[in-house]
Order: sequence, then structure tokens, then C-alpha cells
Amino acid sequence: MAFGLKEQHKAVFLTQATSNQLQSIKDIVSNSNFTHCILISCASLDVVYLELNEGKDVTDVITSGKATYT
Repeated sequence: MAFGLKEQHKAVFLTQATSNQLQSIKDIVSNSNFTHCILISCASLDVVYLELNEGKDVTDVITSGKATYT
């Protein structure tokens, strides 16, 4: 299990935004006390959203511009 140390409050992630990488980042953030996180990716935010919601029909949400990025 990966995580940030207690005294580490900021994190920067460089990723290609595949579903496996995003899941790893989610696990790291969930197990840490970060107050600020930055995700740098060559993929658009819509692609990241699609990767996070793999297998779900998110077409209407993406095309309406109302995707939630959590």
C-alpha cells in the first residue's frame, strides 16, 4: 500500500491517465493526509473522467459538460 507521510501535505502526479494508474493515485490520496494534489496528464479531463467511470454509460454527462470529477 502506497501513501504519503503524515508531514507531506502536497502531491504532484504525472500520469498517462490509464484506469490502473488512476486507481493507484486514488488509493494513494485516500491513504494520505494531502491538502493539495495536482494531476498532470497528457489526456484531457474528459478522458480521465471516462477512465474513472469505465464500463458506465457517461455519454450524456460528458456531452452536456456536467461531468463531476471526484
